[in-house]
Amino acid sequence: MRKLWLIGGATAVIAAGAAFVLLSGAKSPAASADAKDKKPDVTLEFTSREVVNPKSVTLPRRIEFTAPHDAPRTAIRDYWLSLADAAEREGNAEGCYQYLYHAGWDMGLPALDEYGPLLERMAAVAEGMGSSALAKLARAHLRSLL
Repeated sequence: MRKLWLIGGATAVIAAGAAFVLLSGAKSPAASADAKDKKPDVTLEFTSREVVNPKSVTLPRRIEFTAPHDAPRTAIRDYWLSLADAAEREGNAEGCYQYLYHAGWDMGLPALDEYGPLLERMAAVAEGMGSSALAKLARAHLRSLL
């Protein structure tokens, strides 16, 4: 009977030791080799001058898109402008304003300097329909381009 207790106790100790090794996260030799090859994380450091005085760059006045997607963009702009012209001829100022808005912001204009005349026209149409808020908004966008 005593021999049975010794065998049972030894088995329990071995099982507890194996469980401890597995749960403690002991790594295999292959995992240890991978850890040696891993580069340490690099901490980025900045001087106070770099943080306080960021570099400033100016953008060109005219940005042209030369990618193949310009043709659809230009066609969509022209479509909305033709609807705006028709609405203006019919005396539909609200429709004209909405079409002008779509002409500039549905897919964007091919060149940045095309927004100036469009925003001026939007401001004039908004004034004509009695919406000083929309006119002020168009002029504020126009000033941001200058």
